Amino acid sequence: MDLLVIPYPDKPHFRDYGFPMKVWEYMATGRPILYSDLDIMREILGDRAHSFKPEEAGDFTKVVASIRLEPAKVEEVAKRNTEAVMNYTWEARAKNILQFIQDKGV
Repeated sequence: MDLLVIPYPDKPHFRDYGFPMKVWEYMATGRPILYSDLDIMREILGDRAHSFKPEEAGDFTKVVASIRLEPAKVEEVAKRNTEAVMNYTWEARAKNILQFIQDKGV
């Protein structure tokens, strides 16, 4: 089973504003994603990926082991990312902004 990993440290740059473009790319693959449990990552990935404590190899290992126990469930969750990522395309974001403006009468 292929796993895509975003192993960011719990440092200000990564924790506060270092959101990587690779998250969208990873979501589009439909493969299982593991990420450092930082708020900025959890906001997008949430329960569509598997988190581990940043900079803790033991926790990372535990998460990988748990993934191996339920491959069908993990694959099912990962496949939802290909649908979810469509909400984050340039076109979808532009539509959301225009809808917001229309709703607010701006």
